[in-house]
Amino acid sequence: MWTMANSIRQFGALIKNQKFRNSFLKHFAGMASIALVSFVVYAIVSYSMYSMYLRNALSRFREQTLLQGNELVDLIFESIDQTMYLIENSERITQVLAAPASALPDASSGDGEGHLKWSDIAYARDSLFEATVLNPAIDSIYALSLENRHVVSWTDFRPIETFYDDSFEELHERGYAYYARPKRPEGVEADVITVMRSAEFEGKKIAVAVFNIKYDIFASRVSQGFESHPESICLADKGGSVFYATDKSNLNTDINSSPIYGESFAEASRSGSSTRFEGGKAILAIRSASGGYVTLSAMDASDVAAFQKDFVAFALWAGTIGLLAAFFLAIIISFGLHRNLIRLVLYFSGKDGNASPEADSEIRFITENITGFVPTARHIEQELAEKLAELKKAQAIALQNQINPHFILNTLQIVNLDILGRAKTDTDATRIISLLSEILKSNLNTTDYLVPLSYELRQASKYVEIERIRNKNDFAVDWDVDSSLNSYRTVKFIIQPVLENCFKHGIGSLPSGALSIRAEASGKTLVITIHDNGVGIPPETLADIKSRLQNSYIQENSHIGLCNVDKRIKLVFGDACGVSISSAPGLGTTVTIRQKLIRNDWKQG
Repeated sequence: MWTMANSIRQFGALIKNQKFRNSFLKHFAGMASIALVSFVVYAIVSYSMYSMYLRNALSRFREQTLLQGNELVDLIFESIDQTMYLIENSERITQVLAAPASALPDASSGDGEGHLKWSDIAYARDSLFEATVLNPAIDSIYALSLENRHVVSWTDFRPIETFYDDSFEELHERGYAYYARPKRPEGVEADVITVMRSAEFEGKKIAVAVFNIKYDIFASRVSQGFESHPESICLADKGGSVFYATDKSNLNTDINSSPIYGESFAEASRSGSSTRFEGGKAILAIRSASGGYVTLSAMDASDVAAFQKDFVAFALWAGTIGLLAAFFLAIIISFGLHRNLIRLVLYFSGKDGNASPEADSEIRFITENITGFVPTARHIEQELAEKLAELKKAQAIALQNQINPHFILNTLQIVNLDILGRAKTDTDATRIISLLSEILKSNLNTTDYLVPLSYELRQASKYVEIERIRNKNDFAVDWDVDSSLNSYRTVKFIIQPVLENCFKHGIGSLPSGALSIRAEASGKTLVITIHDNGVGIPPETLADIKSRLQNSYIQENSHIGLCNVDKRIKLVFGDACGVSISSAPGLGTTVTIRQKLIRNDWKQG
């Protein structure tokens, strides 16, 4: 009985086999990858939903706090901007602020020509008084002339040295645009927010304008602007100095050094706004429309913090459980894939009779197909043995051919020298011997099996020259070769064996014969055609030659020239190339050689 316990026991034994282990691990890695990818996709979707929740929460906090708050605060600063416009564009006010000390009126000078008039000073004072009483958030307004060092306020006009509030000038020189401080120097708690602006006339700085905003009214305006009141609020100028804070201990400090607001202030200064969660709080910052200050607030976000905590815990547990589940699932699936393999191995090895596949149609199908492979495998083994025998035969012939040509070449050289010694001049015999020696020497060079077509044609022409001497020039040869093909490569020593057959079986017995050697390109194929006008080949002999060209081995007989050429071409270029022959008695014979068109740079044409 095939049971899971039996499977696990046999699986443990087979896993010790390296090949089986590698196969199992490959399937396990594939299944584990699929499970892991699924888990990663799940994690990405979960994180996307988490990020969407945070964005919505931040948007909600932003709408509840900063937008309305800034609008109400901006109303106060808009009235200050209007007053500044009045100061810089009123001719009578700028006349007072730009006048030198020598032009100031005194009790004895009156309103004479070349002196500042008391009426101008009164006009400036009344204008500041009107701007002050029309805005309940403004405590006082005054301006220090940098030309005459006098302060014009809504109630007075006097030198800065005798003015009750002379500390603002130092604050202005230190770069403060906003500063929270007591109304009177002797005060101990900030009750006004001093806004300092530079007044210009005709491109020249002529005065420092001071606007004291009532701190309690400003705080009320800020508080009214928030739909949900934050835990803490800060307003800081563009340099980072805090001029309003619900916790007054933070007044006039540098917001950049604040552990809560520092990062948000920097981001809002750059991009206009900032929203983030930190320490269970929602930290929000927005830059004013004028860019002069930044409003920052911190609100309780315990619900968001609790969600973040729960999500992190869930992510850790889900990640751990998911990875473990993916691991075990991969093992189970991989084991299931290899279960049939285990049964087949046990069945064919005979180690477990209970593993018989008879009851399992799938395993039975596989078994029958494997069994059917055996005769095919035996046939392949038999063909392989025949191929090996042919290879050994070819090796023996090759070794023999390495010895015979050397012996013949050396012998021919001795004979040639002997004839030259006797005849004292070149003869047909010495010419034939020289040509034959050159052919043999070329064939002995085994370094190149592919040679240029021009080289192969030269070697063939040497053989034709030998036959011309022997036959007393009783035949005609037509060489029709496209000169553009000379650099293309061909298998070595393929034309001469065909020419030998032409002279031996075709035109050798004729009183006058004709040969035609033609080379041309047909698409990506080099076609060499050799035709003679000889006696032709009888049909039965032609059929025998064609049959031998179809064989996969070379028969050892006296007609191996064409078969040798055919097999060598097929070895290089494949079975689609090779030699074909056609002939008819009395009409001659045509041999066609086809091989791939290979350029001199070894690329196919």
